[in-house]
Amino acid sequence: MRSIYLTLILFCFSSSFMFSQTIDDEVLTIKNDQEKLKQEIVEIKKDLKKVEEAIIKVKSENEYLKNALKVGKPIETLNYDKIDFAITAVEGNSTDQTVTIHLLLNNNGATRPLQFTGQHQLKDVEGNLYQKSTGSFVRESLITNTPLKFSVTFKEIMPDVKIIRSFLLSFYNNAAPGRDSSVEFRNLSIDWK
Repeated sequence: MRSIYLTLILFCFSSSFMFSQTIDDEVLTIKNDQEKLKQEIVEIKKDLKKVEEAIIKVKSENEYLKNALKVGKPIETLNYDKIDFAITAVEGNSTDQTVTIHLLLNNNGATRPLQFTGQHQLKDVEGNLYQKSTGSFVRESLITNTPLKFSVTFKEIMPDVKIIRSFLLSFYNNAAPGRDSSVEFRNLSIDWK
């Protein structure tokens, strides 16, 4: 009977030893798995940072492209003698007290010269006339179906002027030598900065 008890005790002891060894192995496996998971988390965080940087870059590029589309989108377009005169922006500089009107010209006819007279006029809603202006060029060749940027800046305009009632853009007309021609834009809002 004693031998049975001894065998039973040895069996329990060996079982508990094997069981504790199994638990130790499992704990070690869990610790290894935990370390692997920690490393994976670090790698995922690095990848996430790269993705966030890429998203910021894409957002920046999208903003640039949106602005590029806005620049090309005219506020108002007039056509005179197969030339499209498109206003793309009307910007006021409150510090310099200037208003700059940006245009995009497109010649739908044969290539020809275009010369501005420099006699551009701007009137506000109160009827004040502004004639002191400078253009980005005086004479330029308009190539068929090739856009050309042009801007006119008017000086001594106070920031309280919010709307241009009339903008007269004058140029020489080659079809009628010795005569000035013009296009008139009306009711343009000034974007003061």
